[in-house]
Amino acid sequence: MSVIDQTVAIDIIGVHNEVFRISGPGSGRQGVQLMPKLTGAVDAPVKTLWIKSSYGQTFVDFLWQRRDMVFTVNIFDEEGDPERWKLIDSRWRFAFDYVKECTIRYTEKGSYRDLKVRLLEEPKAYESGSWEGKDPHLYACSTVVMTVAAQLPFYVGPSDFYDWEGDTSSGHVDIELNVDCDVPVWPKWTLTDQARWRLPDFSWGNNDYGTGLLDMGRTVLLPYLPLGAGCVADSDPRKQTLLAANRINLQGLWGGKDLLYPILGGTYDEIPVSVSDAVGGFRLQLEIPKWYSRPWSRPVGLI
Repeated sequence: MSVIDQTVAIDIIGVHNEVFRISGPGSGRQGVQLMPKLTGAVDAPVKTLWIKSSYGQTFVDFLWQRRDMVFTVNIFDEEGDPERWKLIDSRWRFAFDYVKECTIRYTEKGSYRDLKVRLLEEPKAYESGSWEGKDPHLYACSTVVMTVAAQLPFYVGPSDFYDWEGDTSSGHVDIELNVDCDVPVWPKWTLTDQARWRLPDFSWGNNDYGTGLLDMGRTVLLPYLPLGAGCVADSDPRKQTLLAANRINLQGLWGGKDLLYPILGGTYDEIPVSVSDAVGGFRLQLEIPKWYSRPWSRPVGLI
């Protein structure tokens, strides 16, 4: 096996689903190849917060920041055909947008991590190469400097899914988690109707609400889900928590309760789920997203 076959593949999946492999095995086959000095691609950017103290400053917290990436690609036609080069150059440019997001995908050993990005500023075309400054049709080869930004600064891998079902009116199960990423993630539950569900919402030591210790074993009882009101219970604060299939106002029936906490990266533990008053059986699916601060790593807590 050659060294290139063991490297990480980097693909750009454009806003129109164009695919360019710019690095790794098979790179350049679409006429675009990554050049050196890629920046902003590894650790997610962070700002730490400090306050003045008697002995200098005291750490308070940290905030994830927008991720900015800058990279240069070489666009070329191997046969030196200027018309073919112009086609590749146009396809590359139109793969990126200021509003729509495209995907930067890192693939290693059969698994992948995606970063969603949009243009932060206009690309800098035909000016980085030592040969440039003339009509690029002369060479059928050019460079473009891309500056992109990711509002979610994390690489997203394939989610883990856990299923549980039964044909009784009640039940209990302990789900064993394998959260091997390094960023806290928000569980998402899909629940059948005509049942009353109790879901875990452990703090995992998170003290954002001042009750981290008290909520170490926190569980929440959902309102009864009537016929047709099978729902998604999404703890992600960017989303509505309870969304019923028939669009009834489940959130309003919950008495001001909510799912509060993410699951910490590096969590290998069990969480309890129970159901009661189920009619005709029950079923749930738990989705655990996988967010990473880097495009590659090994399981957190197991190395």
